[in-house]
Amino acid sequence: MVGVLGAVVYMPSAGHAGSVSATRPVASADTALEPGLKVRYYSRSLSRLRELRDWMGYKKGKEGPPLPSLDYPETKGAVLTATQTDQVGASIGGAIRFSEAGTYRFKVLSNDGVQVDIAGKKLLKDDRPHKARFSEEGTVKVEAPGWYPIHVLYFEKNGNAALQLYWVTPSGGGYTVVPAEAFGH
Repeated sequence: MVGVLGAVVYMPSAGHAGSVSATRPVASADTALEPGLKVRYYSRSLSRLRELRDWMGYKKGKEGPPLPSLDYPETKGAVLTATQTDQVGASIGGAIRFSEAGTYRFKVLSNDGVQVDIAGKKLLKDDRPHKARFSEEGTVKVEAPGWYPIHVLYFEKNGNAALQLYWVTPSGGGYTVVPAEAFGH
């Protein structure tokens, strides 16, 4: 099935999407965390996420300013908050706030490779270089509102970069970019 979400064409990818059950938040939904997500950058030409993981074992990387959100539409400019425009790997971490119990649906738009883990489990993965496209849908079943761990591995090889995390909350509606206030560290 091909559809449109905003101005980006959705074409199902060969990536992985999973289902996660999140039972224990790391903090209550009322807990105040620092806004945004921490990020560490790695300068390297990458073609697979395992190459980024391997490189992270050898190099410490460079800490960047916290990302206010995961809303980086397609650009030819700098990758996320890095100064580079190509050959960037990023390890992004912190917490995502689920304000209500229920099932959340997720997709990630990326150019190039990405993996999203929530509550320590792989939710979304699109591992190879590609033009901007959406991952398959993954779901998170949340038993209690609160802050849950989120970790994203991302790389941009050449050309354009994009990284946007979308969700549908249990309250319904259509896919929207996860708002900045849902991220903390």
